[in-house]
Amino acid sequence: MSLFSKKQPAPVRKPELPTLPEFPDIPEENSVPSYESTLDAIKREVGTETDIPFREPARERRLPSLSAEFNTMPVTPVAVPSVQSDDKPVFVKLDNYKEALAQLTELKKKVDEAETLIAQLEQLKNEEAMRLENWKHNVQSIKDKLLSIDKGLFEA
Repeated sequence: MSLFSKKQPAPVRKPELPTLPEFPDIPEENSVPSYESTLDAIKREVGTETDIPFREPARERRLPSLSAEFNTMPVTPVAVPSVQSDDKPVFVKLDNYKEALAQLTELKKKVDEAETLIAQLEQLKNEEAMRLENWKHNVQSIKDKLLSIDKGLFEA
């Protein structure tokens, strides 16, 4: 006989599971709840109506003309998706909407800055042209005076 013999494990008794009650019959409905919303309801949820900018359809948008130089440049046509005029609600995540509004205001600021810089550049260009004309006029008057002095000296 050995000192360390394997003992046989005691049989494990599994507890009996209780019987569960029967589930009640649920009538089958294939209908999904619908949500009909209007644009006004969405505006009230998002905030005041002034927070939501009016977006005019793409075919009616007009770009301001910057100068004659830009108007003469060839323009390649770009396909613009048509905007539906239905009054169906458009669902946009509120976070995405607010982020888009913030980016739009930032873009508007940068466009305003660009317009201001263009106006300043045009003003500088006009001032430069005026000064050049004055210089040309002064040089021409000096040239005329020199010619008259030269003529007076060599005629005598």
